[in-house]
Amino acid sequence: MTKREKIMIGAAVSAVLFLSFHVFFYQPEKKGVLRLQKEIKTVTLEIERIAGAIPGLRKLEEAVALKQKIASLAKRIPSGKKPVQELLQQLAVEASRLDMDVISLKSVEGSKSPHEESPYKRLTVVMNIQCPYLYLGSYLKRISDLSGLVTVDELEITRDKQIFPRVKVKLTLSAFVHRTKNI
Repeated sequence: MTKREKIMIGAAVSAVLFLSFHVFFYQPEKKGVLRLQKEIKTVTLEIERIAGAIPGLRKLEEAVALKQKIASLAKRIPSGKKPVQELLQQLAVEASRLDMDVISLKSVEGSKSPHEESPYKRLTVVMNIQCPYLYLGSYLKRISDLSGLVTVDELEITRDKQIFPRVKVKLTLSAFVHRTKNI
């Protein structure tokens, strides 16, 4: 065999290998990719059609989320015969755990709400405490973890040289409790 014939046979074998690769590997992969793209497009159109068929779906989802949030907040509101005393006791216990001095602690029932049919009443608690400044953040965190819906309305911190390194803190909290006749 001559050199020319060897080159021709090598070129023919290479062409056969290239065509075999193209026919048996590349074309089926390309067809599979095109088929998957068509399926994705079909599914996307179906999803858009279903979402368009239910016009208030987003509003319904928002309403459900709001109801769930209200329900979770309602679970945090204490109930029982003496929720006011329980709340005041919890506040005092948390303060004593952090070596805080409770100077005064008084509660005032909030004004009548415009929604008289509401089973909850607002309770305002005013606390005067003395504590190290670093413990104040931990105390506020523990207040937010109490059973009940408790919010901090006012926080006034005063540095006094007579009680240094402690600070005077006036803390006004609002808590929502169940209305009962024994309160």
